[in-house]
Amino acid sequence: MIKKYSTYIDKEDAESVIKKLKGFENDLSELFSNHNLNLRINSGRRNMLLSQAQEAFFSNALREKGFDSIHDGRTGEADIVINDLEKELECKLTSGSGNSWPLQCDYATLSRKGKLDFLYMLCNKEFNEFAILLFENLTIDDFFFPSPGSRQKSRMNKANAMKKCHTILGEVNNKNKKMIDKYCSDIEELELKASKRLSSLENKITLSTTPKNLKNTSRVYENEKKRFEKKRSNLFSKLGYWKKNKPVYEIRLEKI
Repeated sequence: MIKKYSTYIDKEDAESVIKKLKGFENDLSELFSNHNLNLRINSGRRNMLLSQAQEAFFSNALREKGFDSIHDGRTGEADIVINDLEKELECKLTSGSGNSWPLQCDYATLSRKGKLDFLYMLCNKEFNEFAILLFENLTIDDFFFPSPGSRQKSRMNKANAMKKCHTILGEVNNKNKKMIDKYCSDIEELELKASKRLSSLENKITLSTTPKNLKNTSRVYENEKKRFEKKRSNLFSKLGYWKKNKPVYEIRLEKI
């Protein structure tokens, strides 16, 4: 699990803002319903309607803590400016798709600014589960170059950017580490089983009283040895894959 650091936004701030956003989202949902519309049928559009409130509520939370914080959000302007920290904070709200979370930025803006902080709020369609990730001092090196047709939207290079991540709410887990630990444990368990089984067969071979019995037990021993070697090779292959593979991160939401 990524370590939770102490920073200018904490879990208490996040939970307070989420409760306000949930109230705002519920009000919008009722308004849509009054006009025979469904706010949640399109999470992307719903999140766009909530983005201004997200910026305002977080900026207000920072001011309540004593920070000189202002929010704007107009094109070309920072979502939140924290003057006494000399920081510009970009706020993003996304519902993702399955287990995939498109953590993006505007490449042109980040190129012009040099470095920015990013606050990503991840939510489910029902708007009752959340994760909040604060990234400090991200640069264009933390994102991939925009693909053609992306309108300058860049996908985060998590292998770089996650080193600058503060997990405010929810969990971020390195899948590579989890899988490496799993296969190391599987290999250790296999070695114990192999040692026990082969030792037992070796003992039977030693105690064999007839040529036929010796031949049969020896054949079983060789077959078992090959079977364990095949399993061992397969496990080491999988272990090697996760050791060499780029970091893969799993994000788990928290119910609020």
